[in-house]
Amino acid sequence: MFNLDVFSTLKKGRLRLWRHIHWAIKAVLSSLSAFKITIAQHSKETNKKHFFNL
Repeated sequence: MFNLDVFSTLKKGRLRLWRHIHWAIKAVLSSLSAFKITIAQHSKETNKKHFFNL
């Protein structure tokens, strides 16, 4: 009985940890994609400027 309780507690803790890790990864990925979008927009703007300068 005691072992089962410990196991279930560990399982719950692991699930909670995985949820936290999942959210952290999601946040990082979303911020990275936003960063990529801003870089792409910036490069487009600079390319336009260079094109017009030529």
